[in-house]
Amino acid sequence: MSDNSIYICGCVKNCNTYLPAIFNNIDKIIPLFSEYKILIAYDNSNDGSYETLLQLKSKYNMEILVNNNCTQYRTQNISNARNSIIKYIQCNIPYDFFIMMDMDDACYSPININVLEKHLKTNDWDSLSFNRPGYYDIWALSIHDYVYSCWHFSLDTGPIKYRNRAAVLKYKKYIIDILSSLNEDELLDCYSAFNGFAIYRTNMFINCEYKWLVYDNLEFITPEMLKQNMNVLNMSLITSGDLEDCEHRYFHFQAKKLNNARIKISPLCLFSDYMNK
Repeated sequence: MSDNSIYICGCVKNCNTYLPAIFNNIDKIIPLFSEYKILIAYDNSNDGSYETLLQLKSKYNMEILVNNNCTQYRTQNISNARNSIIKYIQCNIPYDFFIMMDMDDACYSPININVLEKHLKTNDWDSLSFNRPGYYDIWALSIHDYVYSCWHFSLDTGPIKYRNRAAVLKYKKYIIDILSSLNEDELLDCYSAFNGFAIYRTNMFINCEYKWLVYDNLEFITPEMLKQNMNVLNMSLITSGDLEDCEHRYFHFQAKKLNNARIKISPLCLFSDYMNK
């Protein structure tokens, strides 16, 4: 056990099926720290999630932050929920670390706690997320020449769903190839990555927030970066229609700009059904 403290955070909306397994993983995380508190941003559910959380609250040092996010945009709702967690941390004890983890099937398989423990012993990251075969969370990813939302490019031909998918596949191939080339002690530098679970040094992110519109990130993505992104994809931007973006991108870009945060990806897999190292 280290002398460090941690908030273990997540957003819950209709996650009841997964909560028991996720809290089994949390049980393995807690002993790595001298002090912990679980922060759950809860939105109205119809599957018994709240009742389960109340039962768990009696067993853990846990705070349930009840939200009422009901806009038509999922990314806006989850951005608001995550911001309620950040605001809680800002107004209370700033523990050394916080984890943001998805409370659904992204984090319900058994955790390989040795991977997390290994990286806690190093000081070469401020935000750390982890690999998975197939690297599913492409939308949160901004790296090197691939900085903009992968769902907002067009080939200018063919149905829109195929146009979008083409960019996603190029992002996916890029990240899979580069992570597979690293040894287990190397970390990959990026602008943004999440992949269902990330751990943060609190002091490097405490003044940041989540935003959910694709245009918000143009505060950080220069015209030159955007042009290079279009060039490597050989695609143009989609500038109308659904302009939601992954909320993690703004949060990470802002931390880089304000605090020079080191945002890294481990080539190791944190969850057992995704382990390939």
